[in-house]
Amino acid sequence: MSEVRDSARWLAGQLTANRNAVKALSAPQLGTSSIETGAIEEYDVDGTLASVTGEQFDGTHAAVTLAGPVPPEPVAPTVTAGINSAEVRWNGKFADDALSPMDFSHVAVHASPLESFDPDNTTQRATITGESGDTATVALESGEWYFLLVAVSKAGKWSTPSDVTMGEVQEFTPDSVTDQIIDLDTRLDEVQTGAGGNTITNATVDADIATPGAKDGDRWQKWDTLDAGGKLLATWRWDGAAWIAEAMDPAYLPLIDIGQGTFGSLNGSRLVAESVKAGSLETELVLSTDIVAGNPAGDHARMNPTGFHVMAVPADGGAPTEVVSLGTSSSDYLNITDSTGKTVASIGSTGGMTSTGMDVDAYNPATGVGGLTIGGTQVSDSLAALPKGLVAWASRATNSLYWAGTAAQPYLHLQFDAEAGRAYNVETSPITTDSDTANVEAIIYLQYDDTGAAATTSSPVIASGLSGQISVQTRRTPVTINRMITPSAGPVSLLISYGTVSTGRAKIVPSVNGRTVFLTVTDIGPFVPMTGENRDGTADATTTGAGGSTQAPAPAVKKNYDKTWSATGIRSFMGNGSQYGYNTGYMYSGLQYGTSNGDMSSMAVFPSFTATDVTAGSTITGVWVYVYYDFWYYGSGGDAYIGLHGQTGLTGTAPTKTYSHALSAGWPRAAGRWIKLNPATYDGFRTGQHRGFTLGGSGGGYERYGYAHNPKIRITWTK
Repeated sequence: MSEVRDSARWLAGQLTANRNAVKALSAPQLGTSSIETGAIEEYDVDGTLASVTGEQFDGTHAAVTLAGPVPPEPVAPTVTAGINSAEVRWNGKFADDALSPMDFSHVAVHASPLESFDPDNTTQRATITGESGDTATVALESGEWYFLLVAVSKAGKWSTPSDVTMGEVQEFTPDSVTDQIIDLDTRLDEVQTGAGGNTITNATVDADIATPGAKDGDRWQKWDTLDAGGKLLATWRWDGAAWIAEAMDPAYLPLIDIGQGTFGSLNGSRLVAESVKAGSLETELVLSTDIVAGNPAGDHARMNPTGFHVMAVPADGGAPTEVVSLGTSSSDYLNITDSTGKTVASIGSTGGMTSTGMDVDAYNPATGVGGLTIGGTQVSDSLAALPKGLVAWASRATNSLYWAGTAAQPYLHLQFDAEAGRAYNVETSPITTDSDTANVEAIIYLQYDDTGAAATTSSPVIASGLSGQISVQTRRTPVTINRMITPSAGPVSLLISYGTVSTGRAKIVPSVNGRTVFLTVTDIGPFVPMTGENRDGTADATTTGAGGSTQAPAPAVKKNYDKTWSATGIRSFMGNGSQYGYNTGYMYSGLQYGTSNGDMSSMAVFPSFTATDVTAGSTITGVWVYVYYDFWYYGSGGDAYIGLHGQTGLTGTAPTKTYSHALSAGWPRAAGRWIKLNPATYDGFRTGQHRGFTLGGSGGGYERYGYAHNPKIRITWTK
């Protein structure tokens, strides 16, 4: 029985010991634990590794936070701007009274010259590590800067940026200037305390007439600020009855040393100096009037808000005239003139270049203006006067499929687009024919259609050729067709067809001798009016072939003529029609800028066109006017309005126009142009209705204001 009792006690003891051991395992163990070459990892409720305590991946030993919440937003900083620096302070508080997080690392200071910016590593300027706030000093360039704060956790997470605070950083002042300012303040104090009993009043306002001086000789000094470094703006002296404003004697101005320092503005209508030396102009030199280098009455250069101008005395004396200019009040351009003041070359703000002999500008397909112009004539016009060569061609090497009789059969067709005012030559290679019997008169036709439809055997015949019989009964002589045509602009259709004059049948057979049939159209140049004369003898020859061969009188010769006249006089007029007496060597046009002269106009008169040249019986085929525009109000050019008049000499007032107006838009500076007039005006030059041309007088704005010279008229006619 005792053995059983002993066994029960032993079992009860074992159960108690096991219970205590289990309880011990459930209690905290680290109090008596250690880490042997390892680490303890902490995970959050989502299973994300939050921290590692012990040995780290790089062999170091620490407690490292790897994850955690985003820190709260810090309040906006306070900024005290200084010279090339700013002091940024955080008071240790967070927005909405949030508490500082336990994993707080630091607050990053970010700065940018932009008011709205996203903070990143490039904008970070400093850090504040104290949780209760601190101050960081940031070195910056002068100007307005915007500052914000970002809280950063130990896990490296960034908070929402704080509100922005602006600070204006001042420019650094050299020590030497600062020393001089301190020295000047010291000297002023000495003067004020040792001025022989007189009182010096320092203020930031003008002398107060209601506050009289205590003694003759008292002084009142006005400063921009009474703080250290203030600038003296004006002084007054009490003469016993009133405050008298004082000024510095100009004789002492050259003695002032302005080698260093920052200064305000120098205002005045004119600055005259024998020598001005500026080793460094760090900001801007702003002038509202002129800078003149040289004698203003002789050769000199002038710079003002309208640009840079070189002036020279003309060869015949007189006032200086502009020979080179860069820039205008409206747009930039470089302008060069000759000794008489006439513009000879110009480069505009759009890149166009013009000169008396040539100008280059962007070509406008809509107006036909621009491109390369030489002597007032577009190079494209000069090229247009040349033949353009082959325009279209077709060929066929096979025989006709069918015999043709008196009703023609088609063989080869060709269509091309003609240009207005061009002449074309239509030509075939030798065409061989055959007939089914002897004594058949085969014929080849060239048929024509310019209505837009394809030519058919019913279309007009513009050329034909007969094929005569040769030694073999059915073989014929080859036929070649050569015909000039001058169609209107548009599609032209050509057809080679064949048939017989009367009996029998014929066909085209190039395969007999290997002669492929070619049909070609060649551009031979601009169309010109037809001249030449019909010539006949005086009688028939006799049936024996003798006689009838006497020479008939030669008829009047008909020719094409082309002549250019230069003007014999020019005159300009103001908007009210009265004469304009300034710069009489130019023709003015358009609304004149900065004056009350109004819409300017001008006239050019010429020798008689009809006295010996365009006489009765002439047919005028073209009229062009030329003028060289030296100046337009806008550097990019202007619009010329050209009218006609019937005056034989210059008039005292603006002449009545017999035609108005031809418009030439986009005319560049320093450029001449030939302008072709409306054909409706041509006959007026023959009858004497039109004897010269006018410029301007058409209304409009400054885009029409300019002046020109060297007017000419060119006329082509047939007689």
